[in-house]
Parts: sequence; C-alpha cells; structure tokens
Amino acid sequence: MFRFFVISFLALVGAPLWAITSITGLQNNYSFLLEGTPNHGIARGSIFIVYGTELAGPGLVLGTFEPTLDKNLGGVTIRVTVNGVTTEAIPYYISPGQLGAILPSATPAGQGTVIASYNGQTSAPYPILVVEGAFGLMTMGGNGLGQAVVMDANFNILTPANAPVEDQAIILWGSGLGPFAGDETQLIGSQRSLDELPFELYIGGKLAETFYHGRSQFPALDQIVAKIPAGVSGCFVSVYVKTGGYISNFTTIPVANPGAGACADYFATADEVRALASGETVSAGWLQVGTFVQHTQDMTGPTTSITDAATAQFLRYTSFDYTNWGGISQTSFGSCQLLTFPISAPFIPPILEGLDAGMVSLTLPGGGAQNLARQGFGYSATGSDSGAGIRRFVGQPGETHTYNVSGGAQVGAFSESVTLPPVFSVNGLANLTTIPRSQSLEITWTGGSPDSLVVVTGSSNDTTSAITQFTCSARASEGRLVVPRDILASMIPSVVFPGPFFITTGQILVYNYEPYRRFSAPGIDIGSIQSYIAETAIVEYQ
Repeated sequence: MFRFFVISFLALVGAPLWAITSITGLQNNYSFLLEGTPNHGIARGSIFIVYGTELAGPGLVLGTFEPTLDKNLGGVTIRVTVNGVTTEAIPYYISPGQLGAILPSATPAGQGTVIASYNGQTSAPYPILVVEGAFGLMTMGGNGLGQAVVMDANFNILTPANAPVEDQAIILWGSGLGPFAGDETQLIGSQRSLDELPFELYIGGKLAETFYHGRSQFPALDQIVAKIPAGVSGCFVSVYVKTGGYISNFTTIPVANPGAGACADYFATADEVRALASGETVSAGWLQVGTFVQHTQDMTGPTTSITDAATAQFLRYTSFDYTNWGGISQTSFGSCQLLTFPISAPFIPPILEGLDAGMVSLTLPGGGAQNLARQGFGYSATGSDSGAGIRRFVGQPGETHTYNVSGGAQVGAFSESVTLPPVFSVNGLANLTTIPRSQSLEITWTGGSPDSLVVVTGSSNDTTSAITQFTCSARASEGRLVVPRDILASMIPSVVFPGPFFITTGQILVYNYEPYRRFSAPGIDIGSIQSYIAETAIVEYQ
C-alpha cells in the first residue's frame, strides 16, 4: 500500500524519439511547489521529481527492495553536486518524462546542480536548491492540492463521511522532514523520529500536538502522528507543516463534531456530506447574486467602481470529485489555505458534468429581467457602472431577486427568490495598497448578518511563471479575520508596473455571503441559493 503512495498518482509523459536527455524542472514529490516560489526547495533525504525528456526508456519502471533499491535503475543515473560534494540519487521509479528519486541525506545543503544520464546521453546540469527540510504533504488528488491523505491509528483512510474528531490521533504522510542516518536503499527496520529537526504542524490554524514525526518503513517517506486540536471542526480544516523557514503545501482534512461521523460545514450538513461522499452521483444547483465594490488608485487618490453579478451552476458530482476537489479554494471557519499553480496552466478543478437547465433569467426588484448567458458549466451575467456593456442590474440591500429557470434536458423548471444582504463594509480597504509578507494581516468589517460568512481571498503572481492564491474564512459576527504570516510569507511578491496609475499583480477580495438557503428543483438533489456583497482592492504583496 505504501509503495502506491510513494508513486503518488503521477502522470507520466513520454518524449519524442528525436529528443535528447534533458532536465526541465524539479519538485517535491508531494507538495509540487513550483521553482521560484518562496517555499520551494528539495530537502535532504526527501523524494523529489525530475522532469525532462528522454530521461528513461519507454513505460514506467518501479524500483524494488529485493534486495535493495538500485541507483542505476533501468540504466538511469541521477547525480547531484552541491558545494563540491557529489551524491547519487536513488530512483523509486523512472519514465521517459519523469523520474522519482530519493535525494540522499548525505547531500549537503546549498545551491548545486543535477545531471541525469540514460542510454549514453547525459543532460546538461540543472540548478537545484538543497535545504535541510522542506516538507510536502501527500494529498488524495496526488497534486499537492485539496484534501490530505489522513488515516486513523489503524491506517484506515479518513473521509468527509468518516471524519476524525478533536483530540483524535491521526496519521499524515509526505516527504521532506530532513536528513536521515542510514542506508536509504533499504527498508527501514526500526522507525526513527526526527525530533532534533525544526518541525511544527498546524491544524485549523492551531499548533497541533505531535506524537511522532519521522521516517516510515520506506526511506524518504515520512510519517506524522498528531492529535487534532480542540475546537476544530469542518470539512475543509487547513493543515500545513513548517520545517524551519520552509512551509509545506497547504492542504485540508475533514473533522467532524463528536458523535456525528461525517463532517459538516457552512455549505452542507452531515447528512448532505454523506450523500456527496456516498459513491453515487449527486446533482447540485448553486445560485448566487451579488455586488463587487472595486477600489483602485490613481494620481488623484482612491476611486471606486461597482460590478453586479448573477450566476447559476448545475453540476453532477461523484464522491471522487467531492473528496478530492471540493475543498480546493474552500476553507472551514478559522482556517486558511493557499494554492500555487503555473500561469501557463492555471488550476481548474475537474467537474464531472455540467447540467442543462434551459434558459435562466433574474427578475429584478423594479420588475425588469436580466438574462444569464450559458458559459462553460453554468450561466452568468455581469453589469457595471462603467458605461460599457451591460449596466448594473442588482438592487439595494434587503431587496428581493427571483431566479427563473425554464428547464432543460437534465434540470426541470423552477423559480427561487433571494434577498440581498444588509450593508457590509470592510474597514480601510479603499486605502490599502501594500501588504507586507513578513507579518500577519488583520481585516475588520462592519455590518452584515451575524450568522453570515466572511471569506478573504488574495492573489499575486510574477507575470511569467506562477500564481499564488489564499483563502481564509470567518463568521461575520467575529468582526475580524487575521490572515496568518505563514500564508502571506508563502505568497509570490507582486510585480508593480511603472506609470501614473497604481497597477500591480496583487489583489485582495473580501466577500460577505449570506447563509445558504436550500431549494428543491426537478433533477437537483441539493440546491443552494445565496446573496453576497464583496469589496476588492489592487494591492502589492511585498
């Protein structure tokens, strides 16, 4: 079972016959953090991925421990040189476009190079940053995002429908806690803790008590045994690890209330979670209407524009979709998570099927109507006060709007009304232009319904390679939310463009969502409708 996790569901890419052996990238086998991002580094004694072309022969070849892992697996060798010391990485698996290998613990920390050789060809040296510890958490989707692989004390995988509770011991998996003294080509007969190395585990934003963190029986595959802190619950509870100055990928785990069995969150009850995770297909409808207040800066100071939006999505989920992708960009109360993905291939959560509901329109408070256009997996309409395109159509706080769905091949006709939330305002957002990445950020607000949800999300990119995006959640009644320093330190610094206007690659958004209200419709198992108001500002993460 554990060898299956070591491979971690990796997609293997072949190389054309005319290609030469070359290396194009390096990543931790579980975090998948991109090179150039703040927490990227390959830890001594960790499993790392080498991407490239013509790295090995056709197909996938797995290493075995009979009797030991072979440093020359299928004719492939990987040499790492740092500070004048050369070590030979130990392959776990090889394929033409991807190698998975152990970086020997004997490799010193520092800047160095990697060279791969196969079939008489040797790649050009590729740069590597070797660090003492840079942990990657194993996730269910095998891409470093969404739900972490979490087990109970008997090594049963825990799911949203069978979730742990506070004070329960859990087991997490990954690689990169730090170097290990021993033969890394052999199974480890006696597990050894790495207590002497810097380590912190955070669950739901709280420092968790840890019973064990160190190697499993497999070299370079690490195991963490910890207790879920008190007062933590939800389907998307954040989990991350700090190893010295390096922060892992941000993942989530489900945590149930005692006796419930399944987790519950602001979007779903425990019974609905059981349905979503049952293995059967579940059809869901999501209706949202709201207003964005956007703050920008120019030579004369802050300016404000307003955009209205109405959306309708009708989606068919499977348990795989829900468990592995449902928590990406979603967080439970008190939690934060961060996504990192390349600009060239932005992350789009896979959706099994979008459902046809026919024509969708929104009846406005004044009696008019706004049609929603079919786009991708849903329907949407936007309007602004800029004078271009559709004019604003969303009414004032407390006014009612009605969705009218004509019905289509999979979703029947229905109508549902929604009331706009009360006035909500973020304190000081109009004048916020810079966010230091070296400290926490406090966001405060006034207004909103006491039982409503506040979500703070921010993004930043370097214009060429990677995007980072965080999401944090709190109850509106709390009046404040703190974005932790660890989240902001993991953000890519923003690029500021010269000119008379303040333009950067950074943004922050604060949403106030009214509680979901359930509705019924033909062809829909779970229907949710809500309204929101959001404020957004262009900022520099520095």
